[in-house]
Amino acid sequence: MWPPLIAAALVAPLVQLWSQSYLSGTDAYYYALQADSVFIAGRPRIPDSSPLHYLTAAVMRAGLDAEQAVKIWMVTSLAIFSAAFGFLCSHKQAWPRTLPLILWPLLSPSVIFSAIEFPKSFSFMVVFTAALAVSATTVRLRWLVAATLLALSCFMHKMAFVYAAAFTAGLLCLYLPAPSKLGLVSLRRFPTGRVAVISTALALALCAFLLPDGLHPADLPRLYGSRLTPGAAALFMEPNLPLAIRIELALAALALLIICLKNSHGRRGALMALCLALPAFIPALGHESFSLGQRFGLLMPFSVTLAGVYLMPPVRPGSRRRPALWTALLIFIAALSFVRLDWSYPSRLNPPYEEYSKLTRLLTRQDIPMLIVPRDFHYYYKYQTGREAFSYEPEAHWPKERTWRLAWGITPEEFFVRLPLACYRDGHLKTLFPGSPFTLIREDCYQIFRGLVRPEESADLYKLVWSSPANPSQKRPKYLYRKHADDDTDDEFSALP
Repeated sequence: MWPPLIAAALVAPLVQLWSQSYLSGTDAYYYALQADSVFIAGRPRIPDSSPLHYLTAAVMRAGLDAEQAVKIWMVTSLAIFSAAFGFLCSHKQAWPRTLPLILWPLLSPSVIFSAIEFPKSFSFMVVFTAALAVSATTVRLRWLVAATLLALSCFMHKMAFVYAAAFTAGLLCLYLPAPSKLGLVSLRRFPTGRVAVISTALALALCAFLLPDGLHPADLPRLYGSRLTPGAAALFMEPNLPLAIRIELALAALALLIICLKNSHGRRGALMALCLALPAFIPALGHESFSLGQRFGLLMPFSVTLAGVYLMPPVRPGSRRRPALWTALLIFIAALSFVRLDWSYPSRLNPPYEEYSKLTRLLTRQDIPMLIVPRDFHYYYKYQTGREAFSYEPEAHWPKERTWRLAWGITPEEFFVRLPLACYRDGHLKTLFPGSPFTLIREDCYQIFRGLVRPEESADLYKLVWSSPANPSQKRPKYLYRKHADDDTDDEFSALP
């Protein structure tokens, strides 16, 4: 009965996403930009080995544009994930235990938030869950297929490697004999299929190191930081995290405690549940919003629900199916679907695309070889215009006279008292339209202006030009240079000198 539930839960979000004028998600236009580039040129515009860009480009072959293809992928990934999870539940649990487990992906705010905000990391969840669903069947070679899918999930996103390790550790806790009983005979009791999955998945997952932008020691600086708070707990410090997800995280923590205390495998089951939930307790680290640790924390409901699938106590004999209850739930889910997107990813989380659209139309009239902009405008501008844009401090070897910046929140008076007259006389400072917080200024003039801002004179202005993400001043992170090492075709604005 779960296929109609899935269809009912997905129709409304698809209609809502399709009817929106702009894509949802902070980096949504990054995926549109990459898909468009793969469709036209056969390669991503920004070096990235993720298969997701090729999948969305394939969707465009149906006559859709890149924005429509991204929307289709978001809903399709949700459908595949929900179907795989429902299939897994139906093979691991019997009625009525299956009911709350199948309902979770259909109602979970964290699932739809992940699908919209982090499509690449959500794609690993889709493949990972499909692998578990295949392993639950009785089909021949299911373990080989499952192991291959687990390895494929590591190619979808690096986070899958951590989840593959956590799931492997959980299976070992659940099935491996006690140390005092280890021996050839007792080891034979460990399910052969699970040995195949563990060994094959871990071996193939190591291939992730071979990807052009796969796991690499150069990525470690991305994790530097003093935020040692567990990722799931650090999420509560994010001001923009929807209330529904906060509630879901709290319920997931409570469910984890219940599963540890009461499951069908005792202490071994508790250890498996803790292993599955362990990624959510990776420290937040880093300095970016929604750091790697926080992204693992966002998947805590997924980890706990997965533990429930494998560890919930067996159903008492005599439990009966209730068709009337299924019908009522179908109507209930269909009704909730019309508000699911609103509570999972409120429109307030999206960048101000209407203002950005107006800015883009005005900027296309200017001769701007390179534009420095805030991150949430970066990919939208690049996608709409095909021009170059950047959301970090310009590289030192870039020609400053051919680089412009969209400065935010700086008043004309603040510019006037610090800039030389040449910047005004030669048209290197432009107000795009009255009332806008943005000012277009050539980079050489902006660097003169920023160098004259003193914290003792204006602490707020100093913070605005040196610390605000709206006016990029941070150098490009070192781990990003590696992506361009062998694929840097821009002679004028190359990443490397």
